Amino acid sequence: MAIITINPDKTISIDGKKTFPVKMTSICSTYSGQIRTCQENIDINNNALYTNLPGDTLFQTTLRQQLVENNMFFHKKAYQSSEPDADGLLFYWQPDEPTVGVDNYPITNTMTEAEILAILLSDYNRKNRDDPNHPVVLNHWTNMTKWLPYADIMAWDTYTFLIYQFKPWVSWQREDSIYAWEMQSWDAYFQGTELNQINKPVWTYIQAMGLDDLTWGGQALTPQEARCNTYTAITLDVKGIMFFAYLAMGDWTHAETVTGLYANLSLATYYNQLMGELRIFNDILVLPTIDYHWTYHNSTSVLFSKILTKTLTRWNKLQTNFNYILKQNGNTLYLIVVNKDTRPISDVGITIQGLTGSMTATTIGLSEAGSIPGRTLPVTNGSFTDSFDGLAVHIYQIEEEICPQSLCDFTIIQNKI
Repeated sequence: MAIITINPDKTISIDGKKTFPVKMTSICSTYSGQIRTCQENIDINNNALYTNLPGDTLFQTTLRQQLVENNMFFHKKAYQSSEPDADGLLFYWQPDEPTVGVDNYPITNTMTEAEILAILLSDYNRKNRDDPNHPVVLNHWTNMTKWLPYADIMAWDTYTFLIYQFKPWVSWQREDSIYAWEMQSWDAYFQGTELNQINKPVWTYIQAMGLDDLTWGGQALTPQEARCNTYTAITLDVKGIMFFAYLAMGDWTHAETVTGLYANLSLATYYNQLMGELRIFNDILVLPTIDYHWTYHNSTSVLFSKILTKTLTRWNKLQTNFNYILKQNGNTLYLIVVNKDTRPISDVGITIQGLTGSMTATTIGLSEAGSIPGRTLPVTNGSFTDSFDGLAVHIYQIEEEICPQSLCDFTIIQNKI
């Protein structure tokens, strides 16, 4: 049994180890007769820390065993019975997106909002009483502060890679979708309250479908878009990342309708690599945050000599392309810089305020959108110069010595907790 604690800095610890949770939703199908494929999909997702259990109870015993054997975890629904001693249990999960007018057991369309909130509160209080070692999580796309009384951890899902003709309110082009993700998150979920202004951890879902969906208009992200969207969320100082794979396998009796992640195995493999990168960076991502910058957190600890700007019609607010988050471990700094724009920008001077002397910035991580790992850049009094491809994510390890070979010569490994 794993004991989960929420730390004062809003990270979580699993059996005492600070952990940045990484989830892939729906590794196994909920369609009857598909349990034979679960092991295959666990194998392709073994860089995920945890997943959800399918609704079909016939699958659950086998799937639990497979997850535990692969050093992965699962979450249960909050309305289900508590299992304080269960192997592999990580969290309890409230009904997804409650009060949006859809059936999501035990919520029904006929319930009033007051009735729905009463169910959420009852299940939350029962879980805290019966199993205080496993927190409750609630996900929604709107009004973060409204859900604080009903869970220990908040999460949101906002997907802005959309086909215009399916969503009349979409007023941005695909190349502006990362900007729109930030602004829509602020509008709908944050509603003027930033993540670090509340006393509970906040996680987010990232769009992870395999093919464009001609039913609701969602688009499959490219690897560059997926990585940029993921790290844009990290620059908002989220404490966990999840990927929503829609119909993870889909109804293979109607294969032509499947748009979930496993309809595109090469993209599914990339998401696994991306999860692997986050798992490798676990000890970086849970470090203290020195400072961070995004549209509604206008910090100046890191300055850029050049910027790109964008104004989206829907919000009519000037936005800049660079986000960053700065972490520290002793004398080593980790600086994550995201170019949210699809346009490249070259010879950008980057200055970390207050840093003196001669140091080295070494790029680490996956090689996507020009983010080649193992480059070393001289840093003088906190300043160095770099160039960015469109949607590039650069992760710098800054210290007096060149970073360890294990990080400079970066390869995806199978990480286990």
